[in-house]
Amino acid sequence: MTNNHPNVVAVREAFEAADRGDPSKIVDLFSDDFTVAAWKIEGGQRLLDKGEYFQAMAIVGKLDVCKTELVDAHTIGDDIVAGVFRCDRQLGDIKTVTDILIAFRFKDGKVDRAAEVCSLDFEKFWAATGITE
Repeated sequence: MTNNHPNVVAVREAFEAADRGDPSKIVDLFSDDFTVAAWKIEGGQRLLDKGEYFQAMAIVGKLDVCKTELVDAHTIGDDIVAGVFRCDRQLGDIKTVTDILIAFRFKDGKVDRAAEVCSLDFEKFWAATGITE
């Protein structure tokens, strides 16, 4: 991926750091008034604020493998980044590698709005794990 727009770089670096076990960059990237239309483990979507989002994302700590890589990104104007993320997830013998879309809106150098769209494979994986929120 060669998109070097500053907002794409910020998203890429934040998710790379989180994959290495350092969530501080992604926490800092999201503004205090951040909201996201996020996927629900049971399917569908919901609107979450920053604290609720990070509480919900803690569920990945139950997995044996959780890697998230930004594989493609497009800028829309100067304030929107549409990122395609490759998600590698595994719990025991249950495994998926699938792509999801997350759109980020930047305001004053921080992400203040986002929306996630996950593949059906992603939802099937979570259903197969039996993990609930």
